[in-house]
This record gives sequence, structure tokens and C-alpha cells, in this order.
Amino acid sequence: MAQEFTKEDVRVRWPAAARKAEMIEGALVFRADHAWSEVNAETARRTYPGHLIEVIGGDLVVWPAAGRTFDL
Repeated sequence: MAQEFTKEDVRVRWPAAARKAEMIEGALVFRADHAWSEVNAETARRTYPGHLIEVIGGDLVVWPAAGRTFDL
């Protein structure tokens, strides 16, 4: 069952808390004022099925395919 977002969720959960989104060589990189968590990565996996989703250096990265295409 889905849970409602709280005020804290809006501050720390993807995509609401994204401060900036960049596309770097086809990869979407979401930056925030805090490090993303595995909970955020799991949400992104449901949004972008078939894509590799990773938290790298605190950023949430959505790769353009099922694997890395370059090193960040």
C-alpha cells in the first residue's frame, strides 16, 4: 500500500528534493542538498525500468541503459 508523503519526505525524497538535474553523456544526474538513499534509488528504478540506477557520491544517477556507459 502506498504511503502519503510527509513534509520531511518532500525535503529528502526523490524527485521532490532534487535541487538540480543534469544530463551528462546521456545519464540523468539528480543532485540535492543531501545524499540520496537507497529508498530514493528504488523509487527511481520503478520510474525508469530497464535502466541502471545508482547513488554515486551522493548523487542519484539514471544510466541510459542497463549498465554504466562511462565513469562519473
